[in-house]
Amino acid sequence: MAKIELDIEDEADIAGDYDVETFPTLLLADAAGVRFLGPLLPQAPVLARLLASLQAAAPGSAGPGGEAQQVFERVRAARGA
Repeated sequence: MAKIELDIEDEADIAGDYDVETFPTLLLADAAGVRFLGPLLPQAPVLARLLASLQAAAPGSAGPGGEAQQVFERVRAARGA
């Protein structure tokens, strides 16, 4: 597990064509790929509900899509994660 923070205004090339409109935007991924990419209220209970729903999801369930996976790959390449 790794936590990576980045300032999208300073590293806009990582977002590519993905348009970050709301802050904070959170990307969650595991070995299978991206599980979530989107805005999230900066409140612990909101994050807890999101994590619980992701854990309850069926293994291999569809994630947010190819664009999110591309963003994740660019983050990994830029940060060596």
